[in-house]
Amino acid sequence: AAATEFLEPTSPQFIADAVSWGAIGARNTESQIHRQLASGLSMPV
Repeated sequence: AAATEFLEPTSPQFIADAVSWGAIGARNTESQIHRQLASGLSMPV
């Protein structure tokens, strides 16, 4: 099992198969793009 912080919205399409849970950092919680990213992932965020 691996975890990561998604800093840019394009990362999950390349590494989602290898990640079991992800995080959105404090700097990105107000970013609408990162919120949409988190809602579309099929893993706990």
